[in-house]
Amino acid sequence: MDLIQQLGAMAFASRLKRLSERLHKDVSRVYDRHSVDFEARWFPVLYALKERSSQPVTTLASSLRLTHPAINQIAGDMEKQGYVTSSRDKKDERKRLLRLTSRGRKLIKDLEPIWRIIESETGKLLKTSGGNILKSMDKIESALDKKDMYERVMEKLKNLYFKKIKIVEYKPQYKKYFKKLNYEWLKEYFRVEAPDEKILSDPNKYVIKPGGFILFARYKGKIVGTTAVMNHRNSVLELTKMAVTESARGKYIGEKLAVKAIEKCKRLGAKSIVLQTSPKLKAANALYEKLGFEKVKDSDLDLPKYKRKTIMMRLEL
Repeated sequence: MDLIQQLGAMAFASRLKRLSERLHKDVSRVYDRHSVDFEARWFPVLYALKERSSQPVTTLASSLRLTHPAINQIAGDMEKQGYVTSSRDKKDERKRLLRLTSRGRKLIKDLEPIWRIIESETGKLLKTSGGNILKSMDKIESALDKKDMYERVMEKLKNLYFKKIKIVEYKPQYKKYFKKLNYEWLKEYFRVEAPDEKILSDPNKYVIKPGGFILFARYKGKIVGTTAVMNHRNSVLELTKMAVTESARGKYIGEKLAVKAIEKCKRLGAKSIVLQTSPKLKAANALYEKLGFEKVKDSDLDLPKYKRKTIMMRLEL
């Protein structure tokens, strides 16, 4: 039984990796049989240097579409064998140049007959598929350039989680969750200050009655997140007290809360939304920027003052 084969598209990357490793292993055996001290995984770098014998690591990484660490590792191994040398670029000290040595050039001459046979046999192998695998791979890579697998999967996961997350309005019985959820993250990153305590202890007085609102996120039957919007003068609302319990993070709960809060602010006729956040909250700040919030120097609003370092952000509606 070949489980990877049976899994089909689900194990596509694993199957490609397995095939790649199998071919690399066979080619390395050929090199070893001919007493050539060379590893198959070095081939792209050596061939690129054959075309142009001196190149920066950054150029090699870009043209081969490999990471800098991968190029550096291969270059380091090849340098130990005396096939390349490395030095700093005189024009730009930040760049590392790789150059073929005389030993490296001799290696290429020894390998070229083997490469031609490998190319021929690989071509025959590809024909057994009955289709043009190389063109198919070109199309796959082109599609991934437009939208990589990470984006594709995360987009679908977001849609999946959004369907499972239910956003509900404030009710007196939810008051305890508003305080509990916010206490959890405040104690994790900072400490609960007087303005926090005031709002969290009486949300009806400080949020609801002045014209604001509080939303809660229910996931798998449990309240796992919350956010509040406080009403200030000049039709400006403040997004505040957003919290998601630790066990439910990474499931787009904060994002759905923020999206629904923004939608409601628009319905209320708000001109803009402001928020105070901390530089420490990198994930939250990335979300705010994704939603269109921009950093501003100050605000003319009488917002709560905290001892923790805060930055102001604003979203124009």
